[in-house]
Amino acid sequence: MSHLPASFEAIYQRPPTVVASAPGRIEVLGNHTDYNAGLTLSCAVGFRCDAAMAPLDEPVALLASTAFDTPPERFPLTAPLAFAPRGHWANYLLGLATALQERGHTVPGFALLVDSAVPRSAGVSSSAALEMAVLTGLVSMMQLDLPPIELARIGQWAESRAVGAQTGMLDQLSSLCGQRDHLLLTDFASGATDTAPLPPGWVFVAVDSGVKHDLTVEYNDRRRSCEAAAEAMGVATLREASLEQLDKHRPAMPAEAYGCAKHILGENQRVRDAIDALGRGDVERVGRLMFESHDSSRHHFRNSCPELDRIVEYAAQDARCVGARLSGGGFGGITIHLVRGTDAERYRGDLLSHLTPADSPPPWSAVCAIDDGAKLVT
Repeated sequence: MSHLPASFEAIYQRPPTVVASAPGRIEVLGNHTDYNAGLTLSCAVGFRCDAAMAPLDEPVALLASTAFDTPPERFPLTAPLAFAPRGHWANYLLGLATALQERGHTVPGFALLVDSAVPRSAGVSSSAALEMAVLTGLVSMMQLDLPPIELARIGQWAESRAVGAQTGMLDQLSSLCGQRDHLLLTDFASGATDTAPLPPGWVFVAVDSGVKHDLTVEYNDRRRSCEAAAEAMGVATLREASLEQLDKHRPAMPAEAYGCAKHILGENQRVRDAIDALGRGDVERVGRLMFESHDSSRHHFRNSCPELDRIVEYAAQDARCVGARLSGGGFGGITIHLVRGTDAERYRGDLLSHLTPADSPPPWSAVCAIDDGAKLVT
């Protein structure tokens, strides 16, 4: 962060007027429940994306990133916006601008430099950190006062329409509303959030499976399966359904839809059970629910993979770990492991030794601090 204003000034020959910061996130429980109006338990993590920006006199966006040794790219902001080629990181930000325009806001020209420490394609939502850092700075520069749920909707629009992943809003709300040392409970039927402290002495270890994932295909397929299950049961969303209804209507839906719905209904209950356990300080119960969640992802939702399963199977045999599961969209990405802080580094090292052949580099991993959500730095 300390070098970002100077780097911005070196590129644009003027200091930034706004610097904003937003974290990545870990999904603790509630896998794929967000777009089904369900419940999630998540937290912001101490890997952050920082965005420095300043207004321009003409309606263009000048976009640069410290990740690329290239000059700023220029994009007109006159509606309707033209997006960059598919896969270009600028589409996240052009999507934000388009969503603001569609809500009746005039987006001024701006110069931007982003610097991100959130690992990409690892399951901690580097995209949401980028979106929420830039959006936090942009609405400040525009002097808009928008609630977190509206900011999350704008980020979701950018993901789904400009990028192509039909995601929910767990990532964006976690990045916006996270609280240090707390887990975030989100009810996507109402948009309400609450926090629950993680008892002292416990941390999450994140370990990458090494499998990179493009969620624009599998994610969208699973979402359609959830919608098919809800339609077969005659409900608007899976949040309104029960396991009894699901079993009653099973013959009317494809097997894939039944499995996806069974997972979603189970995840909602696991979030409720985890909140109850946290209220009693029962971290071991939360861990058992994490293992159950991974089993459901593996067998019902089918968004696990052999590499993820291998890591979680190791965790289940190590007494230092009370719970582990895939985190995020799945089909690759990270696993998270709930361990005591005093065991975390040794556990991480032992797990990496187990996973990594002698002649190969270890996968990305980290002991994750639970951090605060998006904020203005200047």
